[in-house]
Amino acid sequence: MINAIAELGNYCLQKKPEMDLLDMVLDDAYDQGKNKHLLSIIFSQENSSSADWQFKTVEYRQLDQTYRKKILYKYGSPNGTDFTPTAKITELEAKTFPNKILNWFNQNKNNALLNQEEQQLLNSLQSVLEQQQAIILTQIKEKIAEINDPAGQVLTIALQAGSGELNFIGHYELFRKFLTEQAVLNFKYSKTNNAYSFSQDQLCSVCNIQQSEVFGFFTDLKFYTVDKAGMITSGFQHEDAWKNYPVCLNCALNVRNGYDYLKQYFNFNFYGLHYLFIPKSSDAKLYPDLLEALMSYRNQRFKSEDINRITNDEDEIFKFLQEERTTLSFDLFFYDTPQKSVLRILLSIQDVLPSRIRKLFSLKKQLDDLIFFKNALSKENQPLCFFNFGIIRNFFPNLKMEGNFDKHFLEITDKVFKSRSIDRIFILRAIMNKVKRRFVNNESTWLDTLKGFMFLLFVHNHQNTEVIMDPQFFKDFKIQTRDEFEPKVQQFFENFQDFFQTSAQQAIFLLGTLSQYLLNIQKRDRNATPFRAKLKGLKMTAYDLSVLLPEIIEKLEQYEKNYYRPQEEMVSKLLLAAGNYKNWRLPVDEMNFIFVLGMNLSNYFKIKTQEEKENTNV
Repeated sequence: MINAIAELGNYCLQKKPEMDLLDMVLDDAYDQGKNKHLLSIIFSQENSSSADWQFKTVEYRQLDQTYRKKILYKYGSPNGTDFTPTAKITELEAKTFPNKILNWFNQNKNNALLNQEEQQLLNSLQSVLEQQQAIILTQIKEKIAEINDPAGQVLTIALQAGSGELNFIGHYELFRKFLTEQAVLNFKYSKTNNAYSFSQDQLCSVCNIQQSEVFGFFTDLKFYTVDKAGMITSGFQHEDAWKNYPVCLNCALNVRNGYDYLKQYFNFNFYGLHYLFIPKSSDAKLYPDLLEALMSYRNQRFKSEDINRITNDEDEIFKFLQEERTTLSFDLFFYDTPQKSVLRILLSIQDVLPSRIRKLFSLKKQLDDLIFFKNALSKENQPLCFFNFGIIRNFFPNLKMEGNFDKHFLEITDKVFKSRSIDRIFILRAIMNKVKRRFVNNESTWLDTLKGFMFLLFVHNHQNTEVIMDPQFFKDFKIQTRDEFEPKVQQFFENFQDFFQTSAQQAIFLLGTLSQYLLNIQKRDRNATPFRAKLKGLKMTAYDLSVLLPEIIEKLEQYEKNYYRPQEEMVSKLLLAAGNYKNWRLPVDEMNFIFVLGMNLSNYFKIKTQEEKENTNV
């Protein structure tokens, strides 16, 4: 994966040959418009031959991307200084001015990187900042008050010698040195231990080429740390850290540049998480064309409808990947940034092929088109739910009331993209946890049951090379006459064999439909549903289910509304075929899901004459 990021960074550099080390090192102070205001502490010098500088004023300008190489912003540490005297304003008096501006000069005015003249300049500026601190802070606060805008502000310094033009710090080599020199030194020196780790004439781990010099402290992506002894090979010696992961300077800069490119253009949302899409090609000659095609698609900013996507990101790129590209593969890098300087790997999925994406979209279309997931009352059979990773997230959320299931969600995501088997019983348990919670709280279980059905169909079929279902289920499913009932029900069971392999499973499903018919009558006639108590919060055992049929029939007869003889007869046959309930050997969650699925699909299993009788006898 790191090799792919480095290749991308190298491509960006070749595409923009004018890019230099500063372009790769600098951070974006503008931050996509989050910081729109630039405040500059202006120093003036009456005589250009003099070493004395004076505070002139605080000047305001609108900040944009054109100031990137002028103000040289590079984030350092939360409570310490940044790499240059340019900082985002947070707490002006308590943190930004004393820690980020004044302390920068205190720490760097005698830096060994500087010659004597440069040291004199920093000493002079530091002296003025200390002496004029109160006036400078007052003017900054006045400017902030005038701005009156929630967008952030950035603070920097600028110099004007004699009658010359105003120059920001990017104009001066001495300030650029703190970035260019430190960019190289950062790969050699540990910030925590001040140790030196490099070697000469060694193989680089990224490009696999012997380089004149490789460094040991390349941790830009924070994949590992070398500030603890246990993370270092060769006797826990920091100077030997290069043996862990030797990286040459070019590759280190390419990785940094490629990572910045990914963050800007191929960084996507994923149901409260984030991932980077990392394109790769087995043919180096086609790699530029591939990236151009991907960027062209991204730049269209096409916002597809939810039903056309498999994630919740409006800019998702998977639909593009369905096209045949034999040289293309990609990695998905799921990550978290709990702190600005920390990158936590959540999941890395490598070498996914477009053929896998085509398979997912093909299966998605078949599931979306099933009549049970559409609104049969709408003119165009609009979808009630459609498959995407949100279906999975629904049962493995990260919510305060339900818990954090990010780990399980990512594990399933990994198996989906890698076409690996998913534990069906584990999925059933998660589905039923949510459905039971709704049932106990007298909330509708309908939508979650449909989503659970869709999820389980996906789990059963996502590894198959081809899924073929009866076209009947894509267009319509109605039972017009009593003679049609049993053949249509058997057709349903045959097409969803993963759920209805045994007579017991089939009987449980039809018991669910009968129970819902009874509950509907109770709700309509009595405005109460006392029979719900018999369902035991959807925790029924095989015994509970085996004795349910006579209780349903008794209630329907008592209400003189037993319109469901064909259903009752078929359940009786299936229960006889299933035999003793002790031999059903079905998990409780599976039985109760099949039951509640029957409840929520019950309308499809009414015979038309039964509906007419119900409506007539309301």
